[in-house]
Formats: sequence, C-alpha cells, structure tokens
Amino acid sequence: MKFCPQCGEPGNDEQKFCMKCGADTSILPAVGMPYYPPAKAKSSNKTVIILVVVAAVLVLALPVILMVAAIAIPNLQRARIAANESSAAAGVRTITTAAIQYQVQYGHYPQTLEQLSQPPGNAPPDENHAGFIDATLASRIKSGYVFTYAGVDSHHDGKIDAFTINADPAQANRTGMKHFFSSEDGLVRMENDRPASAESPPLQ
Repeated sequence: MKFCPQCGEPGNDEQKFCMKCGADTSILPAVGMPYYPPAKAKSSNKTVIILVVVAAVLVLALPVILMVAAIAIPNLQRARIAANESSAAAGVRTITTAAIQYQVQYGHYPQTLEQLSQPPGNAPPDENHAGFIDATLASRIKSGYVFTYAGVDSHHDGKIDAFTINADPAQANRTGMKHFFSSEDGLVRMENDRPASAESPPLQ
C-alpha cells in the first residue's frame, strides 16, 4: 500500500495515479500498514485488596464469635430447660386439679388421661371426655416432658379412688433435669435426678 503525496489517499501498490486527486503515485514506495500492538489490560488490585481485608476481618472476628457462641449456647439451653421445667410443673398442677374436679363431678377419679380430655366435635362432656384439659396435655407430651397418669383402685372394689401423675424429661439433661409428681393430695413433688414419687419433697 502507498499513499498519495498530495492528498494522503491510500491506494494499491499497482496504482500509478491517485484515485482521488489524480497525482502521480508511480514512483512512491509501498508503505506497510502501521502496527498497533494490542493494549494491555490494566490489572487492578482492588478485588485482591477487598478479599484480603475480608479475610483479615474474619480471622480477627472468629475468636470473638466462638467466645460469644460458647457463652450464649449454654445459656440458651439452660433457659430452654428452665422453661420446660416450669411448663411441666404447671402441667402436673393442671392435671391434678382436673382429676380432682372430675372426682367431684363423677364420684371417682379418671382411670386414664384421655378421660380428662376434650370431647370430640361438638359432643357434650362426659366421663370419657370430661373436657378439663387441652389436647396437648392429653397427648402426654408437652415442652420436652412426658406425662404419665395412672388411676388407682386402692381398695380393689372397682372404684378409682386415687391417682398418680408423673412428668419426666423426654431426654434427661437436654429437655429437662427435674422430675415432678402429684396425686390426689394435690401437692406437686420434685426430684432432681430421678423420677419423683409420693415420698419426694414438695415443690417450693
């Protein structure tokens, strides 16, 4: 390729005259196309700097996070256990009161926990479903505790004249630590490391 000396118009090497202005280009040497090296992409350290800063913050914060977790998790577990134990004691009181009400109304204590539960549908309360406790308590499991009720025929005359109710952790030392007991005397009793009984000390 060569360029016109008059107007600078590019032309083929074989051209003798400029196609634009008509100037003589036969004696001009051929000129190669100018070479422009590809522009180098500018390397930016911004991303690397951000990653380094984030990594440094995480490394510095990790001990603090672990320390907070080590303090908070046991506290949360203890709080949950305390709430479960309080709920269990209240559940035992509710069942005890309901059984005494049942005895006043029907002349004997219920034989099973279901007899204290709500009647099905819109049916009226009766001896089989007296309606004194809710469905959750009647299911025997509430807030990490298992409730065990037993009607007692102490005179062996076919009449349920006593009862016992126990509430024990579903998972010892995880859902609760205390064990609760009550009977027809109306007192809620407690043990810390074993199932409670009529000989256990009353709950303070």
